[in-house]
Amino acid sequence: ALVAFLGLTGYALDRAFVETAQNALRERLANLANGYLSESELDRGRSFIPPETPLDARFMMPGSGLYASVRGEGMRWDSASSLGRSLPPVEFLAPGASRFEGPLAIIDARGTENSVYAYSIGVIWESADDFRLTFSVYEDAAQIQDQVNVFRQALWGYLGLAALLLVLVQVLVLRWSLLPLRNVEKELARGRQGLSLRLSGRHPRELESLTESINSLTE
Repeated sequence: ALVAFLGLTGYALDRAFVETAQNALRERLANLANGYLSESELDRGRSFIPPETPLDARFMMPGSGLYASVRGEGMRWDSASSLGRSLPPVEFLAPGASRFEGPLAIIDARGTENSVYAYSIGVIWESADDFRLTFSVYEDAAQIQDQVNVFRQALWGYLGLAALLLVLVQVLVLRWSLLPLRNVEKELARGRQGLSLRLSGRHPRELESLTESINSLTE
């Protein structure tokens, strides 16, 4: 029962931490997406013009783990950080709609597959004849996985220690609580050997009925 309880407790805490980490990542990617879009432009030729200085310098560093992309009818733009990588496709969203997905597979130029989380938002660009597009921000899943691994290592370590201590406490409690029965057993052994005719009266209240019955039977 103790193992089952601690196992379920550990699983519940693990899931709660994973969901919290994913929600925090979602909020961070949403802020990056909205900030990136607010500084970007779309000319009448429907060419996407990113901000000169993005909110995060990793958008300009190939393979940095943070990527951005824009999808629209007949147009596509990817951030410099996605150079040599095939970003996972995302569904076109209606204006104002957003979606958080992951982990999704991303493949680099060497064919190595990694995982990313993606936040996408649907936008309508009024200055370009109400052109609809979907803007996506991707972040490497390794960062959140590292956080989860550290938490899991600490969680199961502490739970294992707690389980060991609780088992030791249970053993001590059982030995202490069964001590009166062992004393009765010793007195019965003395009676069988003819060294005593009665059980003593020095027993807990819970055993008085038992010891009195044994004394009556003996007599």
